[in-house]
Amino acid sequence: MIRRQSLIAIVVSMFLLTLAGAVAVWSFLAIHRTSEQLGEISELEQSVLALKDIVGEYDRRFDDRFAHQWNAIEGKAESFVSSLDEGDLFNAGVHSELTRRLQQMSAFFQRLRALTGTHDADHSARAHIRSRINSNADAIIGRMEKNKRLLRSEQGTAEIATFSAVLFCIVIAAGNIGLFYGWIMLPILSAFEALREEAGRIGKGDLQAPVVIPKGGEIGLLFQSLDGMRAALEELTRDLETKRADAEAAAKAKTEFLANMSHELRTPLNAVIGYADLLLDLDGRNDAVEKHQAYVRGISGSSRHLLALINDVLDFAKIDSDKLTISLERFDFRSEIESLDSAFHDKALENKVRLVIDSENAPRLIESDQMRVRQILYNLVGNAVKFTQDGAVRISVTREKRDGRRILLGIQVEDEGIGVEPERLAQIFSPFDQADNSISRRFGGTGLGLPITKSLAEALGGGVSVTSEPGKGSRFIATIEVEDYSDLLEEAPAGAEAEPAESAAAYGFHVLVADDAMINREVVSELLKRFGCTVELAENGAEAVEKAQAGPYDLIMLDVHMPVMDGVEAARQIRAQDVARDKPARIFAWTADVLQPGSLKVGPGGWNGVVLKPVSKDDLETLLVTVARDMQGDMQA
Repeated sequence: MIRRQSLIAIVVSMFLLTLAGAVAVWSFLAIHRTSEQLGEISELEQSVLALKDIVGEYDRRFDDRFAHQWNAIEGKAESFVSSLDEGDLFNAGVHSELTRRLQQMSAFFQRLRALTGTHDADHSARAHIRSRINSNADAIIGRMEKNKRLLRSEQGTAEIATFSAVLFCIVIAAGNIGLFYGWIMLPILSAFEALREEAGRIGKGDLQAPVVIPKGGEIGLLFQSLDGMRAALEELTRDLETKRADAEAAAKAKTEFLANMSHELRTPLNAVIGYADLLLDLDGRNDAVEKHQAYVRGISGSSRHLLALINDVLDFAKIDSDKLTISLERFDFRSEIESLDSAFHDKALENKVRLVIDSENAPRLIESDQMRVRQILYNLVGNAVKFTQDGAVRISVTREKRDGRRILLGIQVEDEGIGVEPERLAQIFSPFDQADNSISRRFGGTGLGLPITKSLAEALGGGVSVTSEPGKGSRFIATIEVEDYSDLLEEAPAGAEAEPAESAAAYGFHVLVADDAMINREVVSELLKRFGCTVELAENGAEAVEKAQAGPYDLIMLDVHMPVMDGVEAARQIRAQDVARDKPARIFAWTADVLQPGSLKVGPGGWNGVVLKPVSKDDLETLLVTVARDMQGDMQA
């Protein structure tokens, strides 16, 4: 539209300007021609007047000098006559008349010269001759004056035409400006204003209403493009909203998945660890019992190892969010090294792996984070055993003295397994990754063990290095900085026998345990009975509320996730019963959801504490000690 309008305006303007220019050129040429003709006529008039003057002077003085002047001026006049352009003013008749009169003037002048010098010449004859010359001269001058008037009129007309052409050009220019502004610029400016408003609306997020598109032309195409951009933004926004909702749902699903995974894994682990603790507490001394206890130790160690693997996932989340904590304590490092044999005995036997443990350089008593050091050991040895088939895994320890009691402890684990390609060595420390995708299919694993080990070693002041040769094995060296307190230990007397373990203290508490899993109820019940407690069991929260209403309990343990009524609602209803009692019930949340234990309110009107599954004998004893202290405080109060 704009292009067509511009083209029409340009063509019309060029045509009008060409027409005005042609008129101006014609007018200029006409003025120039008439000016030249007026000049020639003026010079002819002056020549004729000069001839008249010569005749008068010559008649009085009869000087030959005037005859020469006559001849010169006459020739000049004749040349002017012959040079006059032929046309309407100076046609053949005019030329003939002017030539004839000049010839007559010349003839009369010759007759006048013939009479000159004769004193008896008739004065009247000379006067007649002069009059005839003057009359011809006046006729020529009259003809010239008439033509001058005509030429001046023609020149005036040309000047008017020139002025009109210039004025017309000015009008055309002004019209073009007005036409360009009104026909082209004004619609463009109005369109851009509307475009600015539409773009502002879109920029504020109003993407629902379509852009109002003017009819046709380039401006319409521009608005169509803007509407296309709006539609694309609207679609992109919907996609982003959908993806954000999907991401939020995925994050929620991830959290729920981890919570469910933790719950489902810890529930059977609770039974495994609980039964292991019960079997380890047997008092028998014969060989069968000792062998039985050895098997149970393997079960206990394996179950705790499985629990450590689950904790790896949680540890990685803490490392990834910079929330990893280090708790320093003193422990027997050599025992940790030597316990690797029993912890990995079954897996090593399955893979035909010989575990060679050299604990000679291992310090007996160090200060570090025992749980983190154990994770480093289990991850390195576990990887070595997993990736070795029919070979040996050697574990050794090095020490490098630092200042004071500080030493750099090196844990070296060397295997004869599949090895790692040199270009993939750095890759094995990346989360959720292994040296080759086929590794996870063949050997399993999440790919978190080595990244966690590296982060833990660095958090303990050291690091992890690796050398490997494909097909021959790998060597991992983890270093940590520790405080060595081995010199504080006193050697036990030779042949001394360990004192038998003290039997569990008898607390005599009346305890209510609610859990939908029968095996969990039985394990906890048996463990609590070891501490002299009387235990009543409930399968769900509703049954727990009913039992709590029937009689007071020193301690109530409620599983958080139960059918019919969950532990949270059961605790709320039991708290409502506390109004009729002198002392409120002591209610502990018993849960396998380790991701969000802080969401359980602990304090007045809420839970007295949280007990995580799987629960061991030591965990229960800690709980009973806490309850005993509370009861003692209540009695003193």
